[in-house]
Amino acid sequence: MLLFCFMLTFASTFGFEVDNQKNLTEDVGNELLSWSSPQNFTSLFPYYVSGCDYEDRPVIVIPCGKWDTVPIAVEGGENLYNLERRNYQIMERLKVGFFHTNCSADGTKESVLIYDYDGLELVSFTNTERNLIRI
Repeated sequence: MLLFCFMLTFASTFGFEVDNQKNLTEDVGNELLSWSSPQNFTSLFPYYVSGCDYEDRPVIVIPCGKWDTVPIAVEGGENLYNLERRNYQIMERLKVGFFHTNCSADGTKESVLIYDYDGLELVSFTNTERNLIRI
């Protein structure tokens, strides 16, 4: 499932070693920051800045429980590529402090992430036809 892929993206972006994941170079990171995802992805796979916490860090909410990634994982192709790329873009934005524009942070690039799993169907993890990554 792409949620698992999203978590792998998160791990690899912040320096953890994950098999078959490339480290993002500065050029790739800059290209990701300027890339625009397909317009329908904004409504299908939303995330948003909820505000700032008491330490002036942006609070980013990722309602991944509502993301219906199964059809894209099964279909593959360009939509899968774009969704994976969008996940990398979110992580790259977190890494460079992209979301700090509305917070008066002191130059740190820290953010608070809330992964909202409400609506996630666990059956997606057990159905092997729907798994994105197979062992």
